[in-house]
Amino acid sequence: MALTTVRIAFPGDVFQTVTAETTTNPNIVIAPAVRMSAADGSIALDHDARPNLVHVPTGRTIFSTRSLGIPLAKAVEILSRHGDWSQPAPLTPEAQKACWQQLYAAADRDGWPWPDWAGDQAQPALSVIGGHLEEAIKQIDTFSPEVRQRHANYIDSVTDIDDAKEKIKTLLVMQTSREYTTTYGLVYTLAVLHRINTTAADSVARELVAQWEYGDTLGERMWQWRNELENGTPLTLRGYPEAVAEELTSAP
Repeated sequence: MALTTVRIAFPGDVFQTVTAETTTNPNIVIAPAVRMSAADGSIALDHDARPNLVHVPTGRTIFSTRSLGIPLAKAVEILSRHGDWSQPAPLTPEAQKACWQQLYAAADRDGWPWPDWAGDQAQPALSVIGGHLEEAIKQIDTFSPEVRQRHANYIDSVTDIDDAKEKIKTLLVMQTSREYTTTYGLVYTLAVLHRINTTAADSVARELVAQWEYGDTLGERMWQWRNELENGTPLTLRGYPEAVAEELTSAP
């Protein structure tokens, strides 16, 4: 394929022009990952991230290799079947559902490297639950006298200022508390979903593992979710099978 340029869109109608590679669809290109700094709004290439598929007419990133772990060429093929990508809104709701179902089916078929830290790939939801519980239980040791003494020794080595020592101690306690509450919420919610529908829970767990492993679209998705929430539209939940969602919402 040939090289071209594309304007990548960011929140606030900000665009960055980058060199991209054409695909079999003239309205979809392969572009390097680009990130906007939350601190100062500066834009730079993310050399550690893999390329993405970008929709040329709008500049939106529409697919990441790390999201599903399938080749970009295959993703272009699937995307091209379902809409007119020369348009600003190429996919109808029905086409979008069918498109993502095929993308996830391709990911399940081709597979992606399930990380060792995620546990048993055959039981994604239970593995995610078990892994987080193990980590939470390990943190109980942070309340033992021995660990508290190590923390105190560390703080003493960092500063001699009493106020600073108290602030560092407070931050360590707050961080532990946040980790506990986050783990509790994740385990509780995923366990409820697993009890209601194992297929849905496993699909969600696979998506979580993929995002924790790569993390290249977390910020973009949270921006999208906030905008969708403010607009009163359903949050886009990649990895949550629409067929299962319809089954759950229509259940008596």
